[in-house]
Amino acid sequence: MPDLLDQVLDRLRAVADPYHRLSKAEELDEALVAARSAVTMVKKAAINELRDRTTGYGTIAGRLGVTKTRVQQIANTADRHGLVVVSLRDEAGHWHGEPDLAPGYTKVEASMAHPFRPANEHHPLYGQTLLARCVDMPYDHRVSLYALHLLGADDSICPIRMTLNVFDMLFDSTKTQPVTTG
Repeated sequence: MPDLLDQVLDRLRAVADPYHRLSKAEELDEALVAARSAVTMVKKAAINELRDRTTGYGTIAGRLGVTKTRVQQIANTADRHGLVVVSLRDEAGHWHGEPDLAPGYTKVEASMAHPFRPANEHHPLYGQTLLARCVDMPYDHRVSLYALHLLGADDSICPIRMTLNVFDMLFDSTKTQPVTTG
C-alpha cells in the first residue's frame, strides 16, 4: 500500500501548473481524511471478526506486533454517526436527493441558513432557501465530508454533513431532477 501512496504523491508533485497541483493536493487531502475514518472502521470490524473465546486481544496484538491496549482501543472505537442531510425541498415543494433514505430513522427538517448560491448561476436551485431533511445515520461511504449550514432550533447556524447524492445534486446541475416521493 505505501507504494501506491508514493505513486500518487509522485504524480501530484509532477503536476506543472501550481493552481492545478494545489487543487489536486486539496482533493487528495480530503480523500485521505475520509480514508482514515474508513480504515479505522475496517480495522475495528477485523478485530471483532477475529475475536472469539480462544482468540483474545492479547493474541491479536501479538500477531500484529502492537500492544493489547492498542487492539482494545481500535475494537472499542465509537461508530461515527450524526445528522446527515439526505434530501432538500425546493421552494416549489419538490424533493431532491433521497427523501426516503433510512426508513425507520427519525427525520428532522431544517431550513438552510442562507439562500443556495453555487458558482453556477444557472443551477435550477440557485437563490432558493431550501428545506433540508436530515437523518441520524452512520458516517459511512454514502456521506460527504462537506456540510450545509442549517438553522438550528435557536436560529444558530449548524454545519450538517450531507450524503454524496445530495452533494452531487447541488454541485452537478445534470443531477437536479426532483424526486417524486417524500
